[in-house]
Amino acid sequence: ERCSLLPQGSSSIGPESTLLSSRLQNLYDCVLPDQPLWDIGCDHGNLGLWAYADGSCSEVHLVDRSIQVMDRLRRQVAERWPDGPGQGLQLWHQDAEHQQLPVTTGTVVIAGVGVWTILRIAARIFAGRVPVGVRLVLASLLREELLRVHLCRQGWRLQHEELYAEAGQVRQLLVWESTGESA
Repeated sequence: ERCSLLPQGSSSIGPESTLLSSRLQNLYDCVLPDQPLWDIGCDHGNLGLWAYADGSCSEVHLVDRSIQVMDRLRRQVAERWPDGPGQGLQLWHQDAEHQQLPVTTGTVVIAGVGVWTILRIAARIFAGRVPVGVRLVLASLLREELLRVHLCRQGWRLQHEELYAEAGQVRQLLVWESTGESA
């Protein structure tokens, strides 16, 4: 089932993509339309590049600490947009666990990393406050119950959860915002 957290009267931010894996499509379906997208630990950048290409987000920020990832993304961007991508796409070679990012609104996607990494990144970005207008779309590798406990204690509210299969495992997708039910 597709993420049902879109604003009243709107549809998914873009068409289903045959270029996105089912896991990335699940994440993509939970991104707020017409808002900034921060894909932290973006790896190949497929989620953010798809959102940028279809114009569904006001800005797309791809963040990764690996120089190899960023070099590969720069090459991909140069191939797809030879005249330059324009103002709406930013590549950040940055370790979000240890360096501040200027997230004030939109969707923050963090997937494919452990719970403690997610919590350190969230602590660095939000400094213990739960900002209105920010949605967290999270898919940790293990121990989602610890993530739930810590985010609830910080004041985040669970909006949506779903299970999906990946590499022979069942993974959990969690969507959090500043208002809503306590998990």
